[in-house]
Amino acid sequence: MNTKFSDLFDAYNGELPSLSEKGPIKAKTIEKLANGKIHSCEAKKAYPARRIRLGALIAAAVALLTIAAFAKTPQIINGPENAVAAVNTELGVMRGMNIISADFSLDPADCTVTLQNDGHLFCLLSRKFDPFYNINYTSGKYYGNLNINAVTGKITQFTIIARADSGDEPIGSFVMDGKTINLYANFEDIFDTSLTLDNFCQKLCDYWDYTGFTIAATGVDDFAPTTLGGNAAAMLCDHGDGQAKRTTLKFFGDQAGEVQYIEVGCYGDGACLMAGFAHSLG
Repeated sequence: MNTKFSDLFDAYNGELPSLSEKGPIKAKTIEKLANGKIHSCEAKKAYPARRIRLGALIAAAVALLTIAAFAKTPQIINGPENAVAAVNTELGVMRGMNIISADFSLDPADCTVTLQNDGHLFCLLSRKFDPFYNINYTSGKYYGNLNINAVTGKITQFTIIARADSGDEPIGSFVMDGKTINLYANFEDIFDTSLTLDNFCQKLCDYWDYTGFTIAATGVDDFAPTTLGGNAAAMLCDHGDGQAKRTTLKFFGDQAGEVQYIEVGCYGDGACLMAGFAHSLG
């Protein structure tokens, strides 16, 4: 005798299957558990409580999805000191790939490390669902901020500022509160100044294991209204006529096709490079 689909709802008793949170729960796992629970029940004839049973099934599915969303993902980085050590390793990888040339390492004593996206509800609204460590650092002439993914062990965004040396010539200046502020473009202290924008983006693509990228056209708001530059053949160190230039781009393989920007800037104490930032974050 054939079983109608509606009979499965009637047979379901509303109980949740047992779950193990030793690893991330995948959608296929949820589907398998739910199907197994439904088909383990004997099909019965329809009766007036069908809507209640259907509601129970829907509630069970929502519960499963909620548990999956908050299931703990295995982390390869645990704790602030471990995070700093991992960052030093990844900075070496990035130097080896010629993403940066800045030769510095972090000391836990000179860092402020905080764990983000640790499973609280507000984390669902964040760009990255994996837990990550946010690190504010200072190291000799370098300082800035970066994030490292606690699951993949890769740096996902970074700001590197290199203080100008005493002999560096400023590229310009402005007066603020009666004080002259000099601007410096010592990008050679951070990255290879022969890199084009396209070269740099490809290196980031390779590091993050993305499949490709697209740079917004110059002067056209293809992705976001804050596009300030997008000529792929331009030199990465070209900060334009102003103090900074921001370029909008999209990496294929990034979560939900998130729009990012990279930025080079000339500041009062030295040059700055930023990468990996979502437009929603700045």
